[in-house]
Amino acid sequence: MLRFKNTTVSYGKTEILKNISFSLKQGKFTALIGKNGSGKSTLLSAAAGLLSFDGEIFLKGRPLKGYSSKELAQLRALLPQLLPNASLTVERLAAMGRTPYLDLTGRLKAEDREQVETAMEQTDVLRLRDRFLSELSGGERQRAYLAMVLAQNAELLLLDEPTAFMDVEVTRSFLKLLRRLQKEQHKTVLTVFHDLNAAMDYADELLLLENGRLCFSGSAEACRQSGLVEEVFGVTRKTREIYQ
Repeated sequence: MLRFKNTTVSYGKTEILKNISFSLKQGKFTALIGKNGSGKSTLLSAAAGLLSFDGEIFLKGRPLKGYSSKELAQLRALLPQLLPNASLTVERLAAMGRTPYLDLTGRLKAEDREQVETAMEQTDVLRLRDRFLSELSGGERQRAYLAMVLAQNAELLLLDEPTAFMDVEVTRSFLKLLRRLQKEQHKTVLTVFHDLNAAMDYADELLLLENGRLCFSGSAEACRQSGLVEEVFGVTRKTREIYQ
Protein backbone atom coordinates (compact mmCIF):
# COMPACT_ATOMS: atom_id res chain seq x y z
CA MET A 1 0.00 0.00 0.00
CA LEU A 2 2.63 2.56 1.11
CA ARG A 3 6.39 2.16 0.71
CA PHE A 4 9.26 4.44 1.64
CA LYS A 5 12.56 3.72 -0.11
CA ASN A 6 15.68 5.56 1.07
CA THR A 7 13.54 8.60 1.85
CA THR A 8 15.06 11.72 3.37
CA VAL A 9 13.21 14.89 4.37
CA SER A 10 15.09 18.08 5.17
CA TYR A 11 14.21 21.53 6.44
CA GLY A 12 16.94 23.73 5.03
CA LYS A 13 20.21 21.94 5.73
CA THR A 14 18.78 19.92 8.62
CA GLU A 15 17.74 16.35 7.89
CA ILE A 16 14.58 15.47 9.82
CA LEU A 17 14.09 12.01 8.30
CA LYS A 18 17.22 10.13 7.31
CA ASN A 19 17.20 7.41 4.67
CA ILE A 20 13.91 5.82 5.77
CA SER A 21 12.79 2.52 4.20
CA PHE A 22 9.70 0.48 5.14
CA SER A 23 6.50 -0.94 3.69
CA LEU A 24 3.05 -0.71 5.26
CA LYS A 25 1.09 -3.93 5.14
CA GLN A 26 -2.25 -3.45 3.43
CA GLY A 27 -5.25 -3.75 5.71
CA LYS A 28 -3.13 -3.46 8.87
CA PHE A 29 -3.12 -0.96 11.73
CA THR A 30 0.40 0.44 12.14
CA ALA A 31 1.51 2.65 15.02
CA LEU A 32 4.29 5.19 14.54
CA ILE A 33 6.10 5.87 17.80
CA GLY A 34 9.19 7.76 18.94
CA LYS A 35 10.25 10.51 21.29
CA ASN A 36 9.25 14.12 20.66
CA GLY A 37 11.25 15.51 17.76
CA SER A 38 12.01 12.11 16.27
CA GLY A 39 10.25 12.97 12.99
CA LYS A 40 6.87 11.25 13.38
CA SER A 41 4.68 14.09 12.11
CA THR A 42 7.18 14.81 9.34
CA LEU A 43 6.98 11.20 8.16
CA LEU A 44 3.18 11.36 8.16
CA SER A 45 3.19 14.62 6.19
CA ALA A 46 5.60 13.14 3.65
CA ALA A 47 3.36 10.08 3.29
CA ALA A 48 0.43 12.42 2.66
CA GLY A 49 2.31 14.12 -0.17
CA LEU A 50 2.60 17.44 1.66
CA LEU A 51 6.39 17.69 1.85
CA SER A 52 9.28 17.56 -0.59
CA PHE A 53 11.61 14.62 -0.12
CA ASP A 54 14.63 12.87 -1.56
CA GLY A 55 14.43 9.18 -2.34
CA GLU A 56 11.14 7.52 -3.18
CA ILE A 57 7.67 7.03 -1.74
CA PHE A 58 5.24 4.69 -3.46
CA LEU A 59 1.48 4.47 -3.00
CA LYS A 60 -0.10 1.34 -4.41
CA GLY A 61 3.08 0.69 -6.37
CA ARG A 62 3.10 4.10 -8.06
CA PRO A 63 5.45 6.99 -7.20
CA LEU A 64 3.72 9.45 -4.90
CA LYS A 65 4.98 12.35 -7.02
CA GLY A 66 3.09 10.93 -10.00
CA TYR A 67 -0.35 11.49 -8.49
CA SER A 68 -2.43 14.59 -8.99
CA SER A 69 -3.74 16.21 -5.81
CA LYS A 70 -7.26 14.97 -6.58
CA GLU A 71 -6.09 11.40 -7.21
CA LEU A 72 -4.10 11.46 -3.99
CA ALA A 73 -7.04 12.78 -1.98
CA GLN A 74 -9.16 9.86 -3.17
CA LEU A 75 -6.57 7.32 -2.00
CA ARG A 76 -5.37 8.71 1.30
CA ALA A 77 -6.98 10.74 4.07
CA LEU A 78 -5.02 12.77 6.61
CA LEU A 79 -6.13 13.76 10.09
CA PRO A 80 -3.54 16.21 11.50
CA GLN A 81 -2.84 16.61 15.20
CA LEU A 82 -3.96 20.23 15.45
CA LEU A 83 -7.57 20.49 14.36
CA PRO A 84 -9.37 23.81 13.99
CA ASN A 85 -12.44 24.36 16.13
CA ALA A 86 -14.15 25.76 13.04
CA SER A 87 -17.61 27.30 12.96
CA LEU A 88 -19.09 24.23 11.30
CA THR A 89 -21.78 21.74 12.17
CA VAL A 90 -20.85 18.09 12.46
CA GLU A 91 -22.70 17.29 9.24
CA ARG A 92 -20.97 20.08 7.32
CA LEU A 93 -17.58 18.90 8.58
CA ALA A 94 -18.28 15.31 7.56
CA ALA A 95 -19.41 16.51 4.13
CA MET A 96 -16.01 18.13 3.61
CA GLY A 97 -14.64 14.61 3.30
CA ARG A 98 -16.39 14.36 -0.08
CA THR A 99 -14.51 17.35 -1.54
CA PRO A 100 -12.17 15.18 -3.71
CA TYR A 101 -15.18 13.74 -5.53
CA LEU A 102 -17.15 16.92 -6.25
CA ASP A 103 -17.43 18.60 -9.62
CA LEU A 104 -17.00 22.34 -10.23
CA THR A 105 -20.43 23.11 -8.76
CA GLY A 106 -19.32 21.72 -5.39
CA ARG A 107 -22.71 20.13 -4.84
CA LEU A 108 -23.12 16.81 -3.08
CA LYS A 109 -24.69 14.07 -5.17
CA ALA A 110 -26.85 11.31 -3.73
CA GLU A 111 -23.81 9.04 -3.43
CA ASP A 112 -21.92 11.72 -1.51
CA ARG A 113 -24.78 12.29 0.91
CA GLU A 114 -25.02 8.55 1.50
CA GLN A 115 -21.29 8.37 2.30
CA VAL A 116 -21.61 11.28 4.74
CA GLU A 117 -24.63 9.73 6.43
CA THR A 118 -22.89 6.38 6.77
CA ALA A 119 -19.71 7.95 8.17
CA MET A 120 -21.66 9.86 10.83
CA GLU A 121 -23.56 6.72 11.76
CA GLN A 122 -20.38 4.65 12.01
CA THR A 123 -18.72 7.17 14.32
CA ASP A 124 -21.83 7.71 16.45
CA VAL A 125 -22.18 11.42 15.65
CA LEU A 126 -25.41 11.19 13.66
CA ARG A 127 -27.32 12.54 16.66
CA LEU A 128 -24.91 15.50 16.74
CA ARG A 129 -25.25 16.37 13.06
CA ASP A 130 -26.67 19.87 13.69
CA ARG A 131 -24.34 20.72 16.57
CA PHE A 132 -21.39 23.06 16.06
CA LEU A 133 -17.90 21.77 16.78
CA SER A 134 -17.46 24.40 19.50
CA GLU A 135 -20.36 22.81 21.39
CA LEU A 136 -18.79 19.33 21.50
CA SER A 137 -16.55 17.60 24.00
CA GLY A 138 -13.04 16.65 22.94
CA GLY A 139 -14.00 13.05 22.27
CA GLU A 140 -17.11 14.04 20.30
CA ARG A 141 -15.09 16.47 18.21
CA GLN A 142 -12.50 13.81 17.36
CA ARG A 143 -15.26 11.42 16.30
CA ALA A 144 -16.71 14.16 14.09
CA TYR A 145 -13.33 14.60 12.40
CA LEU A 146 -13.06 10.84 12.03
CA ALA A 147 -16.45 10.92 10.28
CA MET A 148 -14.97 13.42 7.82
CA VAL A 149 -12.01 11.09 7.20
CA LEU A 150 -14.28 8.08 6.67
CA ALA A 151 -16.56 10.03 4.34
CA GLN A 152 -13.50 10.59 2.16
CA ASN A 153 -13.56 6.82 1.59
CA ALA A 154 -9.79 6.55 1.14
CA GLU A 155 -7.96 3.24 1.43
CA LEU A 156 -5.12 4.71 3.50
CA LEU A 157 -5.76 6.67 6.71
CA LEU A 158 -2.96 8.82 8.15
CA LEU A 159 -3.72 10.01 11.70
CA ASP A 160 -1.43 12.24 13.77
CA GLU A 161 -2.03 11.59 17.48
CA PRO A 162 -5.83 11.43 17.12
CA THR A 163 -6.26 10.92 20.89
CA ALA A 164 -4.09 13.85 22.00
CA PHE A 165 -5.64 15.75 24.94
CA MET A 166 -8.17 12.97 25.62
CA ASP A 167 -8.37 11.30 29.02
CA VAL A 168 -7.67 7.57 29.32
CA GLU A 169 -11.29 6.41 29.16
CA VAL A 170 -12.14 8.53 26.09
CA THR A 171 -8.87 7.49 24.42
CA ARG A 172 -9.64 3.79 24.79
CA SER A 173 -13.19 4.25 23.54
CA PHE A 174 -11.98 6.17 20.47
CA LEU A 175 -9.27 3.63 19.65
CA LYS A 176 -11.68 0.72 19.97
CA LEU A 177 -13.98 2.49 17.51
CA LEU A 178 -11.12 3.22 15.12
CA ARG A 179 -9.85 -0.36 15.32
CA ARG A 180 -13.32 -1.81 14.69
CA LEU A 181 -13.94 0.43 11.69
CA GLN A 182 -10.47 -0.29 10.31
CA LYS A 183 -11.13 -4.03 10.42
CA GLU A 184 -14.68 -3.83 9.07
CA GLN A 185 -13.69 -1.60 6.15
CA HIS A 186 -10.28 -3.19 5.53
CA LYS A 187 -8.51 0.16 5.81
CA THR A 188 -4.75 0.55 6.03
CA VAL A 189 -4.02 2.84 8.97
CA LEU A 190 -0.83 4.63 10.00
CA THR A 191 -1.25 6.45 13.31
CA VAL A 192 1.18 8.51 15.37
CA PHE A 193 0.93 7.55 19.04
CA HIS A 194 2.25 9.28 22.14
CA ASP A 195 0.84 6.60 24.44
CA LEU A 196 3.12 3.55 24.26
CA ASN A 197 0.63 1.28 26.00
CA ALA A 198 -2.09 2.16 23.49
CA ALA A 199 0.29 1.58 20.59
CA MET A 200 1.16 -1.88 21.89
CA ASP A 201 -2.46 -2.75 22.66
CA TYR A 202 -4.11 -1.67 19.41
CA ALA A 203 -1.53 -1.88 16.61
CA ASP A 204 -0.72 -4.86 14.41
CA GLU A 205 2.61 -3.32 13.34
CA LEU A 206 4.99 -0.74 14.81
CA LEU A 207 7.39 1.77 13.32
CA LEU A 208 9.89 3.14 15.84
CA LEU A 209 11.78 6.34 15.06
CA GLU A 210 14.83 7.70 16.84
CA ASN A 211 16.45 10.99 15.80
CA GLY A 212 14.97 10.77 12.32
CA ARG A 213 16.05 7.18 11.69
CA LEU A 214 13.88 4.09 11.61
CA CYS A 215 15.18 1.63 14.17
CA PHE A 216 12.33 -0.90 14.06
CA SER A 217 9.64 -2.00 11.60
CA GLY A 218 7.61 -5.10 12.32
CA SER A 219 4.94 -6.65 14.51
CA ALA A 220 4.00 -5.13 17.85
CA GLU A 221 4.90 -8.39 19.58
CA ALA A 222 8.36 -8.50 18.00
CA CYS A 223 8.95 -4.90 19.06
CA ARG A 224 7.79 -5.69 22.57
CA GLN A 225 10.23 -8.58 22.81
CA SER A 226 13.15 -6.64 21.30
CA GLY A 227 13.56 -4.20 24.17
CA LEU A 228 14.04 -1.36 21.68
CA VAL A 229 11.18 0.71 23.11
CA GLU A 230 12.86 0.73 26.52
CA GLU A 231 16.18 1.59 24.94
CA VAL A 232 14.86 4.45 22.78
CA PHE A 233 12.65 5.98 25.47
CA GLY A 234 15.12 5.35 28.28
CA VAL A 235 12.64 3.51 30.46
CA THR A 236 12.51 0.10 32.08
CA ARG A 237 9.80 -2.41 31.22
CA LYS A 238 8.17 -1.74 34.59
CA THR A 239 8.18 2.00 33.94
CA ARG A 240 6.69 1.52 30.47
CA GLU A 241 3.74 -0.30 32.01
CA ILE A 242 2.58 2.99 33.54
CA TYR A 243 3.90 5.31 30.83
CA GLN A 244 1.28 7.57 29.27
